[in-house]
Amino acid sequence: MEKLSIEGLTYIFNELRTDNKSLYSCLLINKEWCRLVVPILWERYPYSNCEESQEKYCNTILSCLPTSSKQLLIDNYISLPSTILSEPLTFNYVGFCKFLSNDIIDKIMNFVFEGQALNVNFSKNYLLSQEIYKLFIRQCEEASTKCFSQLHDLYIDLSYVTSNNINDMAQICKNLNVLYVDCYSQGIPGLTSLINAQRNLKEIILKFRTKERLSICYKLKSYEGIEEFKKYLANTIFPDLRSLIINDDSSCFKELAMLIEKTKGNISDVSIKTLDISVENTGMLLKAISNHCPKIEQLTTHLGPNDLIYVRSLLMNCKILVRLSLDSLGSCNENYGIGDELLDILTKFSLKTLTHITINGNLVYSIDAFEKFFESCRGRKLLYFNINGKRTIIEKYKDIFKKYYEEGIITGSNIILMF
Repeated sequence: MEKLSIEGLTYIFNELRTDNKSLYSCLLINKEWCRLVVPILWERYPYSNCEESQEKYCNTILSCLPTSSKQLLIDNYISLPSTILSEPLTFNYVGFCKFLSNDIIDKIMNFVFEGQALNVNFSKNYLLSQEIYKLFIRQCEEASTKCFSQLHDLYIDLSYVTSNNINDMAQICKNLNVLYVDCYSQGIPGLTSLINAQRNLKEIILKFRTKERLSICYKLKSYEGIEEFKKYLANTIFPDLRSLIINDDSSCFKELAMLIEKTKGNISDVSIKTLDISVENTGMLLKAISNHCPKIEQLTTHLGPNDLIYVRSLLMNCKILVRLSLDSLGSCNENYGIGDELLDILTKFSLKTLTHITINGNLVYSIDAFEKFFESCRGRKLLYFNINGKRTIIEKYKDIFKKYYEEGIITGSNIILMF
């Protein structure tokens, strides 16, 4: 039988990269197959919920630590598991990893300090985590130009880095697909440089530090930072953006709308949340999504009292929308009567693809409007239909939900679970 070429085998194994069971079987064929399969398995960590698999994984990573690191840990009374291999490993497993997350470090920490509270001795925890991070960075002789230049995903907690640190990363990391920024609270020029340096950025997640609003000083600082970031959003371009997630204290609907208008129409996921009930331009954002996001599948945003026209356009233009969550602004008010209008639009314009819907209990809905909407869904099933709000506000809707749940029109709802 003719032997498959290395190129052919590599192509086949890459096609199987999501099928770990088959890849593990391929490891056993011969040394050549094993040599080609191991890098694919370790690219995103071959970690499972199986206890034995977890132990082997942690052992392998710890075994990759250099002798100097192991000795440093021993000198600081950190006992590594006795199962750590003393002989050289067959592969440089860590060198195959392309993604490094805090979750991986935490799993190894839990393994080493099993049965101990991780906050009992902070210095030991910190020392072990630093040695593991160093292990990954040492894989390249020139870590700053090789290791970081190949990063695809990057998580930054702005509590622990400076603008200079991020500026340095901007000179190296130019191929990020996903950038997650946590604790954004003030203008950091380095962050702007980092974003501008990217060639393939597809997902940006920004989480603002709302706790700083507890202090007047920090609140002012946070406000200035958000205003600066708004200006940046209004003037920047991410043409290939596919996912946009902004949480907590953003309040920059106008600027986000301007950002979306400059994309190529590949956005599939938008989630915009704010704690500020006085925000404006929610309709401007909905209009931008309606006109420029034909491929959107998931949308979470806020709905103002004059925004229903944009909801109708959204349902008419976005033909593959699957999940829609609309959170109304303001407090519960009996005169805030657009609830029935919203249900009427959902009744007339929802496509069969829209199977997950969440609306807000601050709007007032009539039982008749709910009945018309649910009757319009008899040709499809609503996998989830939720109403966010206090139990006392939405209690009056439980009977109509129960009726259509029992008839199989709704298969899941927080209303059903609540009562």
